[in-house]
Formats: sequence, structure tokens, C-alpha cells
Amino acid sequence: MNDLEKTLDGQEGVASIERLWTILNSAYQPVEFRSNLKLWSAALLALALWIILAKIALGQFSSSQDFAGKIASQANSAQVKDGKLSPEIAEKIQIVKQANDMVASTAQNLYTFLTPIVTAVTGYFFVAAGAPAPRAPANTNPAQPDPSKKP
Repeated sequence: MNDLEKTLDGQEGVASIERLWTILNSAYQPVEFRSNLKLWSAALLALALWIILAKIALGQFSSSQDFAGKIASQANSAQVKDGKLSPEIAEKIQIVKQANDMVASTAQNLYTFLTPIVTAVTGYFFVAAGAPAPRAPANTNPAQPDPSKKP
């Protein structure tokens, strides 16, 4: 048995682990730190979700422009007979229109899914930012006895 196993086997090991846990909980996680951590994590999550939503919107816009350009180039280069497009060109234009409809449908579904999440996280951020700073309890270090209590 090494020293670590001996320490963890006995009651002394359990007591020292509990003492270490108490010190870590009280010394390194004050109330202000926890509230700041919540605020920063909400801010980063909200920012990331807004960036994702913007990328989806810009991606849909750019793909719609590309599809419109393809349709225009197909129509300009088409041979028109009796006021109608050739069947090959009409079929290509129809495929591009279907692809544009699929992109628009997918983007609409993503907007429907992401918008409430982005709104909720952003709302949580503003509520957390506007909340008053929490106060630390009177005795934050259990290793030191409370001076108001006499033994």
C-alpha cells in the first residue's frame, strides 16, 4: 500500500477530503464568482447562438442569390422557340427552383427552432445582468468560527 491508499483507507483520509472539499467550496467559489460565471456563460452562449442564426440567414440569402443567378443565366442562354423555352433548359430551371425551395424550407425550420432559444438565452443574460449583486453570507469560511457565536 502506498501513502495515498493508506490515507484514503482510514478515517483520516475521509476527514481530509471533506475538509479539502469544504475549503474549495468556500474559498474558491464566492457568491460573486458564481453570479459572474452565470453572466459570462449566458453572454457567450447568447453571442454564439446569435452568430449561428446570422450565419444561417446569410447562407440562405447567398444561396438564393446563387440560384437566382443560375436561373437568369439559363434563361438568357436558352433558345426560345415560339415564346417557349427548350425542354432541357426548362427542366434545369425547375431543378434550380426546387433546390432554392429546399434551402428556404430548411432555413425556415432552423429559424423556427433557433429563434426561441436565442431569445430565451438573451433574455436570461439581460435578467442576470440587471439583477442586483448577490451578497455573501456572513461567515463564508467554515474553517474560521463565527465571532458572534460563543462556545
